[in-house]
Amino acid sequence: MIKAATMFTYELDDVERAIAELKEQLQKQTALMKNTVGIIVCDPEFVRIGAVKAICARLPFPIAGATSVAQSAGGETGRLMLTLMVLTSDDVFFAVGASKAASKESVFAAAGPPYKDAARRLGAKPELILLFTPFNLEIPGNFYVDAFCRLCPGAPIFGTLAVDDLPKFADCLTIMNGNAYSDAISFVLIGGNVAPRFFASALSWENMQPYGGEITKAQGNVLMEINGERALPHFEKSALIRDGQLAPGLSFLPLVIDRKKRACSGDAPIINELIRFDGDGFAVCRLDLSRQTDIEVGIFASEDILGTSQAMIEKLNAEQDIQAIIIFSCTSRRMSLYDEPLKELYLMAEVINKDTPYMVAY
Repeated sequence: MIKAATMFTYELDDVERAIAELKEQLQKQTALMKNTVGIIVCDPEFVRIGAVKAICARLPFPIAGATSVAQSAGGETGRLMLTLMVLTSDDVFFAVGASKAASKESVFAAAGPPYKDAARRLGAKPELILLFTPFNLEIPGNFYVDAFCRLCPGAPIFGTLAVDDLPKFADCLTIMNGNAYSDAISFVLIGGNVAPRFFASALSWENMQPYGGEITKAQGNVLMEINGERALPHFEKSALIRDGQLAPGLSFLPLVIDRKKRACSGDAPIINELIRFDGDGFAVCRLDLSRQTDIEVGIFASEDILGTSQAMIEKLNAEQDIQAIIIFSCTSRRMSLYDEPLKELYLMAEVINKDTPYMVAY
C-alpha cells in the first residue's frame, strides 16, 4: 500500500523558507515509511535560483521529475510554483535514475546502465516506470519509450515531456536528485505491492481544423509534403502560420494522426506536434512520421477540453482504493484555452475528491 502527500511552494526569494514550507506540509499529511520517493514538477525558475538542488539535498528521499508551465496540487493551482508529490510505503519500492543520449541510435544503449543500476537498487520487478523526457528536437519522444519497453518488457510506462514557456523551449529540464538536464531523461522505477490504473481523456473529433491531408513525403520526424504540396505553403493557408513561423502565442501546432483509420480498429489517434519549419520549408515534428497517413490540426474549443476533463475526473472519483492521482495534460489543451490557460487545472482541482492526493501538470 502507498500513502501519498502533495506539497507546493511559490517561494522564489528565500530557499530556506521554501524548504520549510514543504516540510511543514509533509509533516501535516503523513509520516514517512520504509520506502519513499518524490515526484517534482516546477517552473524552470526554481531550477535557475538553486531551489530544486537545495530541496532535493534537504529531503531524505530520492526525487525525480521535470519542469512545467502550470501545475495543481493539494487544491492549489498556479504557474510560477513548485509542486512535490511524496509516495511512501513499506511494501512498495522506488528507485530513480537519469540517462543521457547523443542520438536516436544511442538511446537504448545509453539507458541500459542507469536502468540496470536503478533496478538493482529497487530490489523488485518494476511494475511501473515513470518517465520524464527532455524537449529534444533531435530525438523524438517515442525513442525513449521504446528503449524502456525493451529494457523492461511488460511494465507500463507513464510520464511527460519537460516543457517551459519560452518560444524556443530553452529551459525544458528534467530533474533527478537535484540535477537538472536539458538533454537527459529522468525516471522512477516502482515495484512491489502496486497496481497502477490508467485513464485517458479523448477530445471530441467532430470540429477539427480543415488544414490536414495525406502525408505524401516524410523522413523521420520531418514532414516534407502534404497532398503533394510542400509543408510550409500548405500550412500557410491557415492563420496558424505567418511568415514561415508559428503564429504568435503558438509554441507548437498539435497534429492528430490517422484519426479515422485508427477509429475503425478501436484505437485512439496518435498526437504529434509541429515544432517549426526548416530552411527548406519542411515541418519538424515531435515524433517520427510515415507516408500515406492522414493528419489533421488539433486546435479545439474550450468546452470540449473542460467537458472531457470533467468526465475523466468523475471516472477517477468512482474508482475504489485510490492512493494517489498523477495527471499530465497536453500543453495543446492549455493553448486551446487561450486567455484562460489555467481553467482546466482549476476545474480538476475543484472536481477531484478532496481526500485524494493529486498532482496535475501540463
